[in-house]
Order: sequence, then C-alpha cells, then structure tokens
Amino acid sequence: HAPIWLALLDDNRPHLEPWMPHLRDIRSLADAQDYLNQYAHLDIYLGFHIYEMWSEASQLVGLATLHGGRFTQKSAELGYWLGSAFTGKGYVTTACQHLISMAFATHGLRSVQIRCLAQNIASRKVARRLGMQPLPKEADQVLFEVQEEDWEHDPNYWLWFLDNESDLL
Repeated sequence: HAPIWLALLDDNRPHLEPWMPHLRDIRSLADAQDYLNQYAHLDIYLGFHIYEMWSEASQLVGLATLHGGRFTQKSAELGYWLGSAFTGKGYVTTACQHLISMAFATHGLRSVQIRCLAQNIASRKVARRLGMQPLPKEADQVLFEVQEEDWEHDPNYWLWFLDNESDLL
C-alpha cells in the first residue's frame, strides 16, 4: 500500500513533520517503498513492525509501529501517526489497545512504552487513556510505560487485525 501511504503522508506533511522529522526524507514512491521494505518485516528488536490503520470506510488513516525492542528488558516502543482529518476519533487509542495486547501475547514482552515530544499533548493523552505511567523525562521527550501485569488483556485482539483491514505491511 505504499502509494496510498505516500499520498496520506503528502497530504499531511505540515501536521506530521513537526513530530516526525524523518518523514521529510520520504518524497517519492521509491522512497516510500524503500522505507517500508527496509523496516516493515524486521523483528521488533532490529527494526519496526508496521501496521496500517483503516477507517470503517476502508480508508487508510495512519500507521502504527512496534519498534525499539530491548531484548534484556523484554520491552518495545509503540509509535503511530494519523492524517489530520482522522485525529480525535479513537483510531490511535483502539489500535494501541490491540497492539499492546498482541505484543504481550505473541512477543513475550514485559512492558510497552510510548515516547513523544513533551509538547505533543495528543500523544500524551493517548498514553494516559491506555493507563500508561509516566517515566522520568528525557530532555525534550516524555516516556510512558505499561507493564504486562498491569494490562487488561484482550483475548480477541487478533480480530481487529482482520476486521479493520489493519495489516502488517
């Protein structure tokens, strides 16, 4: 889905690039395909697992990732972005709920974290809605974490990946 992803990215650059400056390097379809091919199928300890988020109307609304795995701590980070027209509708919170349940059930993780810029109020609210606890601030970033034993597991998390067309790229 690289062409659809690139179109959504291009339509939302002013909204996304302040938070994710690395997206500035993705300008062409070849760049998008290279990025997805480079990261999408790596283990969470070596790269990213990239998941698409789709609306009920089968429209791509954004991406979520599991990445930055730390093997000895059995932890990984969760990242995401949405097109500006899709913010405030629960897509990220729902995706994160299912991805966290999946990460604990299938990757054997003990914790999942969200890292965001301190001024990214929307991402901070997502972390709080997920019941994540704040960790000590790192420079201009805020880190939130949920431990596996504190997470309310959803045994049917995998249905979301089928029903909402969410897919590992």
